[in-house]
Amino acid sequence: PPYNFLYSSYRINTKFFDGLKELNYMATGFILEIGNWIPFIITNRHVIDIDYKKLTPEYKDFKLIELSLTSRRQDDSEYTNFINPETQFYIHDNYQNDVVIIRPLSRPNENNTFHYHFTLEDHLADSEVFNDIYPFDIICFSGFPNTHDKLMGRPILRTGTISSDPRFDYSWTETSQGSCVAYEGFSTKAASGSPIFAPP
Repeated sequence: PPYNFLYSSYRINTKFFDGLKELNYMATGFILEIGNWIPFIITNRHVIDIDYKKLTPEYKDFKLIELSLTSRRQDDSEYTNFINPETQFYIHDNYQNDVVIIRPLSRPNENNTFHYHFTLEDHLADSEVFNDIYPFDIICFSGFPNTHDKLMGRPILRTGTISSDPRFDYSWTETSQGSCVAYEGFSTKAASGSPIFAPP
């Protein structure tokens, strides 16, 4: 259903500490079901590793001490899952690929119930899909950028167009930036980790 495109994004709140200073951030993520309802959180690596790709050592001592995901149930009530920051994070072999997969481990007395999610078999784009989309095709992405609904805490949906050739990796420098497709669309920080849809 169309509403699922909007509410499939989860608000991620993180807290980092270096022994002296505390930093708080907000971002976006989504849930991917792998296997027999095993939920994994998908987001950008820089969301949980604030030292990732930084040119200076300013953030090298900061450790993730709190991680939570907030979304809505089918009845529209809001809920938050606090994830144990000691949980397992899986990063890509290619350092340039800014993605992380998180196997959520809840704090004691909490559960891992997630209401809106995708499945590996039905929803992730594979090479066949990337050969069937073209520059200027429309995409959309839901998430929690600065312009999300702050009164009700709801995500917003943005649209854009594919602006590079999706058959090839895109790089904005003269060196590889990983597995990238460029798209043109309006966004702000905290949209990092948003699910991106290629409507039929």
